[in-house]
Formats: sequence, structure tokens, C-alpha cells
Amino acid sequence: MILDCPTATAGRSWTTTVDVIAMQLKYTDSTGREAVLQLGADPVIIGRVPECDVQLADDRVSRHHCEIRAWDDVFVVRDLGSHNGTLINGQRTEIAVLKDGDKIGIGNTTVCVLGDSADHYRGMLREIVKRI
Repeated sequence: MILDCPTATAGRSWTTTVDVIAMQLKYTDSTGREAVLQLGADPVIIGRVPECDVQLADDRVSRHHCEIRAWDDVFVVRDLGSHNGTLINGQRTEIAVLKDGDKIGIGNTTVCVLGDSADHYRGMLREIVKRI
């Protein structure tokens, strides 16, 4: 993915490549329907209030509970000071790198992480290069 980023000098911009793995979140939204969200370069805020990117109808979820964002070539979840905490595979955490199959515990809600790891893609690329 290519991002154009403005700079403070004379309106010029610079371009950077963001090499982020393909990853999705699967959860039950505030209407009770199953939803899938494709993660990208923009941070995703998960919480109870409507202005969150992912709104969960769960009284144990804080208004702004946690965020997920791209960091180098991985996605990271960070608790935003929630009252009940954020769990990754049952372990309370402040910040963690997400992997395929992880279960994010947010209140009484479980958000499933679907996708490949960056290591998987690097390994595939190494194998392709070896064969060329």
C-alpha cells in the first residue's frame, strides 16, 4: 500500500510504502449481527459508543476500550485504559502483536483475528526466491 504524506515544507509530499499483512476482525456488532472488518493503515478504535470504528453492545466494554493499528508489518492491539482490561487468548495485556487465530477479549465479547502473519509471507517469499 502506498501512502502520500504531506510535509511542512512548501506543500511538498513524500511517499512511503506500508507493508502490512492481510488481517481481519470477526465479531458480533451492536445490532447482534456477525461482522467482519478488514484492517488497514488507519487505526481502529473498539468501544461501546457510536463514534468508535467497532461498536460493541456490551456493558463491560469501555466507551473507548482498545485500539488496533498497523505497526511496521504487523498489527498491534493496545488497551486504552479500559476498566475491565483487554485480553489476548485469555491473558490480560496492555499491548500485544496480533496473530492469526488470536482471540481478543473485550468485556463479554470475543473478537476473532483472521489473517496471515508477516513471518508467513516472508517465508513464502524466501521459498519463491530460492526457486527462481
